[in-house]
Amino acid sequence: MSRANFLRDDRVRAAVLTVIGLLAVWWVLDYLIARPIPDLDVSAETQYAPVLGKRFRTQCDLAAIGVTVDRNYRKQIDHIALRRPPGFSGPEVVARGHLPKDSVLEVTGVLRADSWLVDRIRYLVRRVDAAPPLQGQLVLDVNEDATHNFGLPEAEFVLVNGDVSHRLGNRGRDRDANWKLAS
Repeated sequence: MSRANFLRDDRVRAAVLTVIGLLAVWWVLDYLIARPIPDLDVSAETQYAPVLGKRFRTQCDLAAIGVTVDRNYRKQIDHIALRRPPGFSGPEVVARGHLPKDSVLEVTGVLRADSWLVDRIRYLVRRVDAAPPLQGQLVLDVNEDATHNFGLPEAEFVLVNGDVSHRLGNRGRDRDANWKLAS
């Protein structure tokens, strides 16, 4: 069978098109899954007003993990995640620092994931008692199902001069009148 006749065979053409189709689907899924999910600043929305300006004292040492969302892992810090040690690792981690116990953090903003795939709320915070461990935006992940402490783990953060019994509630369940997560 000559080369020209080889590509005219329906079975071969179907196999080639199937492989090309699978590669295209693989590329599209890889692009959609691997791209960073942007956060929208929702600090101006009234349901988040009760948390803005609140100060929390850390109850333990925390790892400050500088993260990049660049697809090529460029050595730029896009945000700094504060987690209990050891935190996490991977190619997206471009710097590490240390936030000591009894550090005071103030909530300066609220971020919400802009995706139908991810339901996430984060607080933007700044360290008010000393210099931050790394230069960049400090972020805290919020547990939307928590009933106290504005969604932050009580083992890691305690509200400074305030009531920790503030109920966050979660979507679709009972919600505190002062705090309603965006639907």
